[in-house]
Amino acid sequence: MKVTEGVNWVITCTPEFEQTVAFFRDVMGLSVAEEGVPVTDLQFTRYALIRLPKGGVLEIVEPGEAVRELYTAPIVSFTVDDIIEARRALEDKGVEFVAPIFRARDKVGWTYFRAPDGYVYQLSGGI
Repeated sequence: MKVTEGVNWVITCTPEFEQTVAFFRDVMGLSVAEEGVPVTDLQFTRYALIRLPKGGVLEIVEPGEAVRELYTAPIVSFTVDDIIEARRALEDKGVEFVAPIFRARDKVGWTYFRAPDGYVYQLSGGI
């Protein structure tokens, strides 16, 4: 497994969804590019996508009740060439994954794993 990019996507999980979106939009002056109800990653009930000035993404999500205790901190996403291969390599090393691989229409997938610090991180990449 090889990480191919630096951190360019950060997900913040919050039950205070509306207030958090308003903070980044109205206080920080960032534009919301998309907002809605997820159709793929149904662990979350709402999302807002903010494209950052140098190409990164801040995604604000509201975790569903069943996963609210799992997603308690911002999630850093690492990009890999092949998400299936990367997940398999990490599982072979004993890494715990907390969600399946979700697949988008554009042949990109993502999944979530727990690191030794107890926090959840994301892998994303081609399928």
